[in-house]
Amino acid sequence: MKKLKHMLRPALMLLLAALSLTAFITPRAPDSPLTSAAWDTVEFMSTEPRMIFSPEHLRRTENHIVQRLEDAGLPVMVTEHDLVPEDSILGADRLKLWVENLGFSPDVIESTSTRNIYSYIPGTSDKFVIFNAHYDSFPDSPGAADNATSVAALLESFIDFHQRGEKPEVGIQVLFSDGHEFGLGAGQFVKEHPDLLENTIFALNFDVVGNGPILPIGGANEFSNQFFKAVSNPTGFSILADAHPLDERFFAKADIPAMSLVNFTRPWHYHVPSDVIENLSPGTVTHSIDVMSRLMEQVSQTEWAEDFEAEAPTTHFMLAYHVFIQYGGVVRSLISLLAIVSLIGLILLKRQELQISLKGIFTSIAGVVLLLILYAGISVGAFMLFFRTVDHHPYLIISGLLLAVLLPLASYFYLKRLARFIQYETFAISIAGVFLTLGLAQAVLMPGTEYLSLLPVLLIAARLLLPQNKILYYVSGVLLGLLYLPLLFIMTFVLGMALPIPALYYVLFIILFYVLAKNYPKSTPS
Repeated sequence: MKKLKHMLRPALMLLLAALSLTAFITPRAPDSPLTSAAWDTVEFMSTEPRMIFSPEHLRRTENHIVQRLEDAGLPVMVTEHDLVPEDSILGADRLKLWVENLGFSPDVIESTSTRNIYSYIPGTSDKFVIFNAHYDSFPDSPGAADNATSVAALLESFIDFHQRGEKPEVGIQVLFSDGHEFGLGAGQFVKEHPDLLENTIFALNFDVVGNGPILPIGGANEFSNQFFKAVSNPTGFSILADAHPLDERFFAKADIPAMSLVNFTRPWHYHVPSDVIENLSPGTVTHSIDVMSRLMEQVSQTEWAEDFEAEAPTTHFMLAYHVFIQYGGVVRSLISLLAIVSLIGLILLKRQELQISLKGIFTSIAGVVLLLILYAGISVGAFMLFFRTVDHHPYLIISGLLLAVLLPLASYFYLKRLARFIQYETFAISIAGVFLTLGLAQAVLMPGTEYLSLLPVLLIAARLLLPQNKILYYVSGVLLGLLYLPLLFIMTFVLGMALPIPALYYVLFIILFYVLAKNYPKSTPS
C-alpha cells in the first residue's frame, strides 16, 4: 500500500502529460471550398524534391504559383538573386560542405540563383503585413508538409481574400521564397528589396504546417496576443517563443517584427523521403487555411496595427499547450518580485533551523551547473555532428530518444551521490537560487517564458515551509506534469537534440522533481 502511494504522484503526472498531448490533435476547422484547390497544389508540388541545385521541379512549382496568382488578377513579381554563400545562415564553409555531401561540385554554387515570388493587396493606409512561406524542399524529400502545405494554404487564402473584394485597411503582402533549406530563404529578398518592405510593420513566416495544429515559435512575443485572439482552439508553448529562429530572423534583422508559425509534431516525416502527400490529411490543410484566413482578417485592420505598435510583450501562462492565464508586464514584475522575496524570506525565516552552509550551497550549484554544461555540450555536439549528414533530422531524434532514457538515470544517480554530502534544505535552496537566476534572465531575454523558472522557486519555498502538506505535494506534481512534460515531448520526439534551451530544461526538470519528491533526512551532513 505504501509503494502504491509513492507511485500515485508520478502516475498522475504521466496521465496529465498524456492528456496534454491531445493538443497535438489538429483542431477541426470549418469545411472550406479552398481545401480542394490547395490539396491539388500540394499534390503537384510534392511529386518530387524541389532543390536549388537541381531546380527543374522547383521552376515548375514557381510557374504554378505565378499562374495561380495571375489567373486571380493579382500583381506578381519574380525576383532573381545570385547565390552568395556568405548570405546563408549556415555559413559559407558549411554550405560548401553540404553541397559536396550531396554529390555536387562546389563550383555549382557560382552558377546557382534563387527566385522569390512576390505579390500584394494594397490597403487604404500605407502599412503592410507580409506573409512568407518557402517553396523549396529538403534534398531527397518531396516536401509535402515541409513546405508545400504552407505554400498551398497561403496561396489559396490570399487569392480568396482578394476575390472577396474587401478593401483592407492594412495591405497584405505575400512572399514565396526559395533556398530556405540552404539557409537563404527570404533573406536575399529582404536584403535586396528594402523599398518593397519600407512600410511593412510585421512579418509572419509559415513552415511545416502540414503535420498538425499550428504553433507560434520564434520571433516577436507581442504578436502572440493577436495569434491567440484570431485563431480558434490555438495551441502553443511559451519556451519556444524565442528558441528556434527560422525565416522570421531575416525580417527581424531589417527591423521588421516577425514570428514563425509551424508544427513539428511528426518528425519521422520531416526532411526525409516519406514527406509525401499520402502522409498528410486534408484536415491539416483545412486547418492551415482557416488559421491563415483568420490572421489575414485580423492583421488587415488598422485598429490591430495601432494596438500592435503600442503593445508590450505579454506572458501567456500555458498548461498543456493551451493558454491558461494571460498577463502583462506589471504582473510579470510582481511574479519576479514574489519569487525573490520568497527565496530571501525562506532563508531569513529558516536560517537557524536549516543551518545552511556556504560550502554546501557552492557544492550544490557547482554540481548542477556542471550537469547543465555537460548536457548542453552533448546537445550542441550531437547537432553539429549529425548536421553534417544530409538526412540529419532522424539522427537528432534518435539521439534525443536515447538521452531521454539515459539522462534521467544518469542524473538520478549523480544527484543521489551529490546529496550524500549536502544537507537537503541547503541543496533545495541552492536549486531555487539557480531557478531564480534563470527566471530573471528569461524575464529580460525571453519575456513570456520566465514563469517556467520562477514557479519552481515558489514550489521549493512552499515545500520547505510546509514539508508535510500532502495537498501541496500533489498540486506541485500536477503543475510539473502539465508544464514540463509537454516540453520534454517537444525536445525528445520533435526537436531531438537540436535545441539546447529545451534540452537544458530537461535537466532542470529532473533536478526539480528530485528536490520536490525526495524526502532527505535533516541530519544529512552539510
